[in-house]
Amino acid sequence: MDLVFRRVNGLELDKCVEIAHDLREWLNEQGLRKMVVDIREYETYGAYLNGELVGFAVLRFEHDFAEIMWMAVKRKYQGVGIWNQTIKLYRGSSQGSRHQINYRKKSAETQTTNPM
Repeated sequence: MDLVFRRVNGLELDKCVEIAHDLREWLNEQGLRKMVVDIREYETYGAYLNGELVGFAVLRFEHDFAEIMWMAVKRKYQGVGIWNQTIKLYRGSSQGSRHQINYRKKSAETQTTNPM
């Protein structure tokens, strides 16, 4: 598996929105609108498998930690370890070695924070 994790720019940001739209069972309309704003406001990184954007994560950096605000993987690539591998790649990068990663799980009913 040739997986690369890198910053998403320009038109690829729209591809991230498309990935999120295809996963509507995970997002209500308000959540989707917020994600679209956050994709452009914070740093968005893509998971590229053999050159194809298969998922993304929106990260907010503050001092010595990075918070994963949103993340999504195309349906056909779910369950094969894309994000486990992506987190390993990120932690091995120069930026990742300087930040603790936190993931905030969001839903309509609850909001909890789970350190990774």
